[in-house]
Amino acid sequence: MKNSLKVELQQGFVLLSIITFMIIFIAANMKYVDVIKNDIDTYYAEIIEHQIYKQYPKYEKNSEKAHVDFFDIIKSGILQKSFSIYPQLDDTIYKMEFTPSFSYYHFIMTPIVVSLLIILIFYYFTGTLLQRGIERMKDLRLFMHIFLTEGRVDEVCYRRLCMYEDEIFDIAKSLKKMMHKNCEEQRKAEELHKKMEHIALHDTLTSLPNRKLLFDRLEQTIKRAKREGFSFGLLFFDLNKFKLINDRIGHEAGDLVLQKFAHRLTNIFRESDTFARIGGDEFVAILAPSDEESIKRVIEKVHTALKTPLCYNGKEITMNTSIGVAMYPDNAVKTNDLLRLADKAMYRAKQEALPYAFAASVDMIK
Repeated sequence: MKNSLKVELQQGFVLLSIITFMIIFIAANMKYVDVIKNDIDTYYAEIIEHQIYKQYPKYEKNSEKAHVDFFDIIKSGILQKSFSIYPQLDDTIYKMEFTPSFSYYHFIMTPIVVSLLIILIFYYFTGTLLQRGIERMKDLRLFMHIFLTEGRVDEVCYRRLCMYEDEIFDIAKSLKKMMHKNCEEQRKAEELHKKMEHIALHDTLTSLPNRKLLFDRLEQTIKRAKREGFSFGLLFFDLNKFKLINDRIGHEAGDLVLQKFAHRLTNIFRESDTFARIGGDEFVAILAPSDEESIKRVIEKVHTALKTPLCYNGKEITMNTSIGVAMYPDNAVKTNDLLRLADKAMYRAKQEALPYAFAASVDMIK
């Protein structure tokens, strides 16, 4: 853009200099011609009035000649310096080697100079407009190429297109507006897609992964454990006396208990672990990689986090949970088998009033 502006300024300066020179030249030329013409007219009147032309043989026999060929007298008289009426004019005419065409000088030269000047101006503006049009078409092509291939608006190219308010500027403005509209619609579509995907894969009450996402992550964890050769534990949680909370205090209290339970346990697990709600008051956690000792430490943290009662409308609600644990690959190697064994161990812990229970050796599935 800077180079283009620099070239235009240079061309404008050259044109302005030429126009100025032409105007001065034409004005000086016309002034000079008018001065010479007036002096020559006066010179001619003097020759006729005083019959000076009778000094020359050509006019001696015809002294009443209606028209005196003034240029013959100039040629044979002034140019040969045989007589002089206006000395200040003689030298000028002598140096110019005056001929009959001199009387038409300003009628010939002026149109030629003016015509050349008009042609020069037309050529400059035509060339400038064509060059500007070519450059703007190149910018528009680049702008549209980036717009169509990369899906974005090149601001540098757009600023160049906005230098002149013409059809190309209108096209660029419309494309940018359309691009912004498309981007906004795409952003809304992506947000809606993410929202729908989150709803499809997460529990609406606790925002934890749901059963579908849990199964997917469990399958991926089994594949990775098989490939890398590590073990992991699957923990099955069930809230104790949750039905009594719903029946005696209300479902709002039950929902609050589920939310607080999810929040407190989420802070215990690692980012690489998965903690999900699969329905009702049942939760599942995947601790990968892990062994029995590390799982026992996590379970201890879980019960510690649940010791603080929950307050609801002035009432204290105690949260407690029974936990069943199944180990991969010691207890099972398939998704459904791991969940079934962890669920069975959880029921045993609940029946025996234990804080947790591991899947029994008799329940192992290979």
